[in-house]
Amino acid sequence: MQNINQTNIENIQKSKDLVLSISSPESILENSSGEVMLGLPSLFHGEAPEDPLMEDGGLFSQVIFGPIKDWFCKCQKYQGKEYLDKECEICHVKISSSDIRAEKMGHINLPLPFVHPLYIDQIGILINVNKQEMEEILNFKSYQITKINIEIINDFLDKINKEASIRVQKASSDYLKTGHELIEEFPEGIESGEYTLKLKKASSEKVQTILNISQIKKTAQDELYSLKLDSVMNKADLDKILQKFPNSFESKTGPELLEHLLKEIIPENEVVEIEKLLDLEENKYNYGFEKNLH
Repeated sequence: MQNINQTNIENIQKSKDLVLSISSPESILENSSGEVMLGLPSLFHGEAPEDPLMEDGGLFSQVIFGPIKDWFCKCQKYQGKEYLDKECEICHVKISSSDIRAEKMGHINLPLPFVHPLYIDQIGILINVNKQEMEEILNFKSYQITKINIEIINDFLDKINKEASIRVQKASSDYLKTGHELIEEFPEGIESGEYTLKLKKASSEKVQTILNISQIKKTAQDELYSLKLDSVMNKADLDKILQKFPNSFESKTGPELLEHLLKEIIPENEVVEIEKLLDLEENKYNYGFEKNLH
């Protein structure tokens, strides 16, 4: 990328074609005069704003973009055109015309990937995600599983089985205990109608308890088995599962997820798939053309 100056404008006017593209990170760093680390959302018109925007590393830093007054450094130690291109050892501003501020550029190091609006539709096509899904991802509403921690999931499955087994054994033990207590309470045994009723009730409670344990076990197992690579879920479901089964999987959302999906694309494989589709469409066309001839 080149800064647009008078020479650039003359070259553009002589050109027949003009191609605009987004600069690569390498190109931005190459053309940058410094990193912008301070910023406010407001812009200024007329007089230059006071700190922090004018401070070193600010959005209007004189060190990065040049002096705001022709041939003056920030601290005004050097004044005059005779000091052109001299860098002040105090404020570190290089002496020049203030017009250079329209040409110079800085850069911002982003802590996370950023999706340029111009490329949203193209990225969606590449990773096979429709517009609505893209909006949910970019708005941090949809999360996609990017890694399954098999060992941790197997540990949870073992714990679920052991806990269910312990509960079933306890239910059986409680039933036997109830049976012994009923025998002591009703020595006549099955000849007592009340004994029979209480024993049947205890048996029914045991069966229901075991069924409940089995259902809880199955639900937990199903939740773990449903965790598949590339599965998509909302924030509420994500938090619910991770609360039950911490560290069982890893997920991403937003531009970070899109970057992950794009890195997984193997261009050679995509070319093969596209060629297959083109051949299929060509065969369909040829078949229809030959059919019309007959």
